[in-house]
Amino acid sequence: MPHTVSVPSHKPIKLGTLKGIITYIAQHKQVSVAAILAGI
Repeated sequence: MPHTVSVPSHKPIKLGTLKGIITYIAQHKQVSVAAILAGI
């Protein structure tokens, strides 16, 4: 089963919210935030 993350639909997303989402995904995948950002 895929893991889902709720992302707010309002625009723009605040930087703190975006950082929290990216940090959460990085921890879940056991990689660095830099690795996640390099993949976008």
